[in-house]
Amino acid sequence: MNRRGFFGSIASFLEGYDTDRIFFGLQIVINSYPGDTVVQQLRTLAGAEKSTKQETEEQKHSFYKNVIALLLENYAFWEYGYWDFIPKADAAVEEFESWVTEIDAATATEGAELGEEIDGVFRMSRDKYYVVITLAFLQSSSLFTNNLQLLLEELPEDVYYAKDTFLQLCQRMNTIDFSYVERDAFFLVPGNDDDGFSWEDLHGGGWEYLHPIV
Repeated sequence: MNRRGFFGSIASFLEGYDTDRIFFGLQIVINSYPGDTVVQQLRTLAGAEKSTKQETEEQKHSFYKNVIALLLENYAFWEYGYWDFIPKADAAVEEFESWVTEIDAATATEGAELGEEIDGVFRMSRDKYYVVITLAFLQSSSLFTNNLQLLLEELPEDVYYAKDTFLQLCQRMNTIDFSYVERDAFFLVPGNDDDGFSWEDLHGGGWEYLHPIV
């Protein structure tokens, strides 16, 4: 994976703000210690969502509110993360499709490699501590995106990946109005209850863009 962002120049991306389509994506890596249940709870939520053929806006809101609540309850175990906000229509559509395509491919790959032993071609270690949670939204301008823009305009570069920044982003996602959301995506990688990433995996194999949440 190769995440791109506007972090080199926030002002240049916010200039010419486009309300047609806006992309917002967030990834958080949780250190899932032995006996922890948060990952299983997230997988249960994801399974319930997939079982619904046509979700209403209220159901979408409820699903993501539950996901965010679980993330916030376990913020002490956030170790790595990434987020991006693109307020320009063409770039927003391209970025959403890029996230979904790349993460979906990674999920399929991790599922295919599972067996009695971890395939060393894909994994650098047999440790299974980490799980990557991804939320991505393609939407038109709304109260959520306007508030997000205001937050980012005032955000100093040295706190882009601070834990408080991720907390604020998660809290703001509870205000998403799904009547403005054109497409959304939620991923747990690896996509299997019995698997996870090691520290070595997250520092290679396409996850290098992740930053420590400090």
